[in-house]
Amino acid sequence: MIYCFVLQDLSLISETNIFKLQEQYAVQLGKVCYCDLKNKKILDINNNMVDVRNMRICLRASISFMDEAIELLSCSGAVLLENFDDIERIYNWVELKIHNRKIYKLRYKDLLERNIETDMINREDKIFLKSLKKGFSLICSREQFINCDKKLINILQNFLKWDDEILVSQYFDIEKDSLGKKEARFFVMNGEIISQSRYFLDLKHVVYSKLNRKAMDLVCKISNMNFPSNYVMDLGIFQNGSKSYIDVIEINPFTSSLCYVNNTIFKEIIPDVKKIVQTTGFGAEYALDYLENDSRYNLVRKSNASYVLINENRFDLIKT
Repeated sequence: MIYCFVLQDLSLISETNIFKLQEQYAVQLGKVCYCDLKNKKILDINNNMVDVRNMRICLRASISFMDEAIELLSCSGAVLLENFDDIERIYNWVELKIHNRKIYKLRYKDLLERNIETDMINREDKIFLKSLKKGFSLICSREQFINCDKKLINILQNFLKWDDEILVSQYFDIEKDSLGKKEARFFVMNGEIISQSRYFLDLKHVVYSKLNRKAMDLVCKISNMNFPSNYVMDLGIFQNGSKSYIDVIEINPFTSSLCYVNNTIFKEIIPDVKKIVQTTGFGAEYALDYLENDSRYNLVRKSNASYVLINENRFDLIKT
């Protein structure tokens, strides 16, 4: 497997960004190439053109550059971990019907034109909206949703085009412990879970065993469906009144999904980081960074410290 990164992505991100850490790890493996989207070239680390015909490629790219990079690699004859068809099916993961709560699809234009079936959100106090293609999520009241509240539309128009689809569901809280919400991300490659992590970038921790068991059950079930074998699945422990249950939060493409500290895209562990991976549970790319920048990481939780990752594209109109 060769790991491919987009030069335009790398030029825009910091040294601590996960794509940069993964690029550095791929360099250590000697299995790296780059998409130069401006010049429509695929390059090696020395800026020489690379022939990727029939080569297995794991692309890592932001949403902004993903489609263009897939097109360039596909036209160059690469065998991609994810192609356009895979990603389209992953975006439509709700059709698998493996989730417990009700989730509906709605086009943005239908919301603007008030062409919505209000029964689908009848009696729900809070509504959860998410773009079908990863970008933002939002909590609002039923009234704000049905009446196309001005605050709601002001946010949506920054992310959505007229014909874009959004996912609509009742909002349920996710259980919390002293570290934050009980949710975790699972990277699946070739139908197997290769890593799991809670939503932290720097804290040593473990994932709840019941989340791990549920993830294994779901991956097994999905493997028997018409669905790609490479994807990223988020699970959470939801609260519904006095009851709790584990459910799928979302499934996203492998190519563009963020790795948290215990996540990795690499199966091959270089000797330098093997012990760190074993003792901390960090993903291989984070373990390599830890070797040189251990001050960035917390092996023991500090009193009163918060490790919750802030998502700038998550909005709550109930609080505001």
